[in-house]
Amino acid sequence: MPHTRPRPIDVLNAVAYEYRISLSDLTAKRPSSRTAWCCRVRQQAMLRLHRECGMSMRRIGDLLDRDHTSVSHGIQMASKALPL
Repeated sequence: MPHTRPRPIDVLNAVAYEYRISLSDLTAKRPSSRTAWCCRVRQQAMLRLHRECGMSMRRIGDLLDRDHTSVSHGIQMASKALPL
């Protein structure tokens, strides 16, 4: 049986559940969602979407309402924060 990738919404829901954050806070652009903690959680979501779903940075940016360069930076930051 071939390996199937998770759906992006499932990854976002898993990250939201793991970090006890609402899905709307995870994807929001409003100032309250730009706290350092929310940003780190969002960066983890970006990394997981890239690795687990194989999504491009542009698609992740579209999903999270961010520019692809912000996604690139987020993935780099989350990668540095995680032991490989």
